[in-house]
Amino acid sequence: MLALLGTVAALLLAMTGGRLRDPAPQLRQIATLLFVTSWAPFLADFLGRRRLAAGLLALPVALGTPVASVRLLPAMEDWLNTRQVAEAAAAVMPPHSPLITAGSPPPSLRLFAPRNLVPSDSVAVDARRFPAADGHAYVAFRPARERAVAQELAMPLEILLRTPTLVLARVREP
Repeated sequence: MLALLGTVAALLLAMTGGRLRDPAPQLRQIATLLFVTSWAPFLADFLGRRRLAAGLLALPVALGTPVASVRLLPAMEDWLNTRQVAEAAAAVMPPHSPLITAGSPPPSLRLFAPRNLVPSDSVAVDARRFPAADGHAYVAFRPARERAVAQELAMPLEILLRTPTLVLARVREP
């Protein structure tokens, strides 16, 4: 059963690695490791080594956890949190400027951004209400909402940073 589940999980990880560019090599490495370690107990049992097979049942976790922690998680950081957007906002925005978020801000943005976060249902209204000292309104939104935010603002967006989880942009106050 472990071999069957490990094979399916390895195939899913390998297919996901084809869709994600940056962490693709690490995902393929984890998929290969999972495939090999999940079949090891079956092969040991097939050869009649029952005690060895029982010991090898922990192999996917024992080898997979350190490899995932050291190789995969750092490669997928942009997919898992918004630290890079928070650092870019801190570098570009004037002090004490509000950061308007389309919808509720992700928890990692709340953690990493030393900014006044303004959750917004209407970005256009809040962009006029909360301009920064430099005359721009700074907006953060998920990449899937970019077209809707641009249409709502009816002004050209200046994209400052684009990550898989969040886009940081600014618009000139009208």
